[in-house]
Amino acid sequence: MRYPGWLEARRNAWARTFRGHVAEDQDLQEAVYELHEYLSDRISPLLVAGSLGMLLQYPAKLVASEIWAWTERQRLAAGDVPASDFLFHAVKKVSLMGEFEFISKEVLAQYLRRLGDAVMPYCPDAEKDLLRQNLERLANAAATAAATPVGIIHRQGGSDAAARPTRPAPASNLPPAVALGLRRLSLFLERLRPQSPAAAPAEQRTEVASQFMTAAAVQASTEKELAEHLESLHQLGIDTQPDKVFRALAGSLAGWGALPAPAGGEAPGIGGQLGAMRKIVTLAEDPAEGAKRFRELVHAAIEQFNAGHLGRAVVMFELAEQLVAEQKVKPVFVEPLRKGGHEYLDATRLRKLAERPDARASLRTILDFFLSLQPDGLLRDLNGEPNRDRRHELLGLLEVHGPPARAKALELLRASVEEGANPDPYFQMNLVYLLRVIPRPEDSTVEDEVGLVMQSTGRSSPPPLVKQVIGYLAATRHEKTERALITYLRVFESMLIQPDTAVYSQVDIEVLLDRVCAALARYGTPRAWRAMVDHGLKTELRLGSTMSRLAEAGRQDLSGSKDIVERLLAALKAELPRTVLGFTVKKNDERIACLIQALSGTPLPEVAAAMQEIADKHPGQRIAELATKALATLKAAGKPAEPPAGLSGDLDLFGLPGLLQTLGQTQLTGVLSLMNAQGKAEATLLLDRGKFRGAQFRTIRGEEAMYELFERPFPGTFAFVSRADVASQAAAAAAQELLGLILEGVRRYDEFKRSAAIVPDGVRLQVADHPSTPLPDEDEDFTKYVWTKAAAGTTVTECESSIATDSYRVRRLLAHWVEEGALAAAS
Repeated sequence: MRYPGWLEARRNAWARTFRGHVAEDQDLQEAVYELHEYLSDRISPLLVAGSLGMLLQYPAKLVASEIWAWTERQRLAAGDVPASDFLFHAVKKVSLMGEFEFISKEVLAQYLRRLGDAVMPYCPDAEKDLLRQNLERLANAAATAAATPVGIIHRQGGSDAAARPTRPAPASNLPPAVALGLRRLSLFLERLRPQSPAAAPAEQRTEVASQFMTAAAVQASTEKELAEHLESLHQLGIDTQPDKVFRALAGSLAGWGALPAPAGGEAPGIGGQLGAMRKIVTLAEDPAEGAKRFRELVHAAIEQFNAGHLGRAVVMFELAEQLVAEQKVKPVFVEPLRKGGHEYLDATRLRKLAERPDARASLRTILDFFLSLQPDGLLRDLNGEPNRDRRHELLGLLEVHGPPARAKALELLRASVEEGANPDPYFQMNLVYLLRVIPRPEDSTVEDEVGLVMQSTGRSSPPPLVKQVIGYLAATRHEKTERALITYLRVFESMLIQPDTAVYSQVDIEVLLDRVCAALARYGTPRAWRAMVDHGLKTELRLGSTMSRLAEAGRQDLSGSKDIVERLLAALKAELPRTVLGFTVKKNDERIACLIQALSGTPLPEVAAAMQEIADKHPGQRIAELATKALATLKAAGKPAEPPAGLSGDLDLFGLPGLLQTLGQTQLTGVLSLMNAQGKAEATLLLDRGKFRGAQFRTIRGEEAMYELFERPFPGTFAFVSRADVASQAAAAAAQELLGLILEGVRRYDEFKRSAAIVPDGVRLQVADHPSTPLPDEDEDFTKYVWTKAAAGTTVTECESSIATDSYRVRRLLAHWVEEGALAAAS
């Protein structure tokens, strides 16, 4: 047997003085040693159960002699306590094993009489009558009293020693929660024992072990108690090293990530497993041991992330941040993890998630834990990074951070234009890119920022930086940006017309002109459009293909600027083929094509008429084909906009709580469909202005159907379709707030998993010897029905499927009856 370190040292010291009558049998020696520790309240009933079961196979005189040896040592420390009290305490402690059902009550009742007779010879004559009376009552009564805290013994009724002030009076019973916790641990252990009738199949052992670990951590109040509980798992061949414990607990977490917070409150934690993780870290008495456990927690979170379980990883990193904020782990131990732990993250998965806007909020939690993945660290790595792909990865991660990354980029750009600075223009380019793609906070000053961006470029700035500045100006509405774009247009025109003044190659200048004209078209003001059209209609050959730069205008509706439309129509008419003396004068089809494209986004009657005329007069020609396509585009542009297609995505990535919260906050009305991995619809939910109006999942309807979705999650996708008639649907019920249902669903999921570890799907139950009790908050008729089905030997799955309600209600009743001994697994 392997003992915790603190227990092993005490055992070795005790074994050196062990009495000869059991020293030859190593197993018996260990069993007797554990009996002594248990009588002294140093180890829990759970840990000594196996040893006591072994000792019951030996004559009661052997155990009685060890009880007396223990009594003699106790009396040296507390000489004023009668020997009979210590003897009674020891027998009473043995009897308590029946209360927790670690040992059969029938077997124990017979043994207690033999044990009582065996300890009597050790009792002083003056105390024998009192001890005999109390042992007789103990043998006749059910084992209902409990072990007392360390240093407290069970005193005999009728003894005047109870009035002495030497020791506090013992409690007569364990608190119900403690007794239930110990009983639950024993049931989990029973399912983990391979030879047990209730043994869990191999595929369920990890989940049952996780539930045991969770219950053990909740039950333990000290590091020693936790070690004792986990030792029981180790005896069954389950690795209980911290890294394995955290992995097992992580694997049982729900995959939906952080929960929504109620108004004005904090988000609740998800699952007892998180509480167990916290307890395991905080129970460590040695700071270095606590730091080791914290490190294993973080690495388990990283493993979950690398395996594709983003939701699990997020809540574990949130827990890690809470432990750091509460100073449960010293900073000296945390810093190495923050500095280097990011190297263990899967870089490919990071990059792919960063590309998904719907994953960024969750991913941000993980990035924030590591210094190198915070905005400062990412920007530091970005500065001077030569690899293009790596730069794109870093920029993607910075976009995940949103406003904090933008603020830092603005700060660095400001520093780069200060006097005496020697900035890298390519780093400036990336900073401007971040300012463009990350939305500007509403309370920021646009004018100062635009001025700063303009300062970052000079006459000799490399073209990539200038392109980013042009893109930023196009996306920023301010009179300065419009003027700057028009200025760029004129500067680049001048460089082409006067090559000796140019600082870029002709190819670079033409590309920059393309960018400026597209930016002016997207800018969308009459002044910007006029500048673009002025350039596009110029015929100066040195300016390159000016008319091709009008193509971007086709993505805009120019109807509000009739003068611009008239100019483009006139230019188109001038470019069309003409008939002279019966001969058709060919024109430049490319220029015509550019003008058709420029007008194809403007649904005015005169534009449509011009296109129709081209199609009619020039059949079979390329320009007629282009005009026909433009007519189709114009007709589509004139129709009212179609309603949005709805919301759809990956159910695993969103997480059911997060998805429902989003729909509730946006106050959408419609039908949410949940599909399995094969695309088949499994469930539907009705929402009316963000409130729950009904659901169906398999044969279950209403609130219970929604709860069942939490209790029985499945991988797949979702699709939300807007419908205004939800409230009038036959299945629609009274409106309810989603948040309360979400939090209740999560609570039921947690309890359902724990109950399922005690009472698995396929098990058949039978009536046991303990009377059953109802749950106070459950319907009486429902309780009777479930009891009747279970007592008749139906499987748990059959019992649940016979009632159109969520699995939690049935499963928790069955687990409750098994915990109290009213039902047991059928052999």
